[in-house]
Amino acid sequence: MLKRLSPRERLEQLVADLAPLLRAAFMEAIDDIRSNIVLRRIVERLERGDVNGAIAAMHLDEAAFRPLDEAVRQAFNGGGVATIEQMPTLRDPNGHQIVIRWDARNLAAEAWLRERSATLVSNIIADQQAAIRAALSEGLARGDNPTRSALDMAR
Repeated sequence: MLKRLSPRERLEQLVADLAPLLRAAFMEAIDDIRSNIVLRRIVERLERGDVNGAIAAMHLDEAAFRPLDEAVRQAFNGGGVATIEQMPTLRDPNGHQIVIRWDARNLAAEAWLRERSATLVSNIIADQQAAIRAALSEGLARGDNPTRSALDMAR
């Protein structure tokens, strides 16, 4: 016999379905960044002690995270659809059913998603840059070989 899922079970199922999608999209973005690194440019900048230049040469930008942006959009839409599906039937004062549909293309919904998604990607980039800056600066301070430091960042 089929069991109707509770709202909590539906949410847990949605998270279970979407978490791998979000993880895969994030890893796709990271792999794209790694595959486009020109190691020689990073090494040249590190040899000059230019950590910021080395980070810039890695091309950590919003466009690289478009797969994650799309996965977040899909998760947002899935959550909206799931929420509407779980709502009880609503009726107007005359007893007629009120029809409610999820519309991710609603201008307010799109603006909300665009703002949250952009903030997410910006925060990820800032965190990555800070972590890379710390690792490269520590390596230079220890006297590590710039090539070794660049290779460690590219992995």
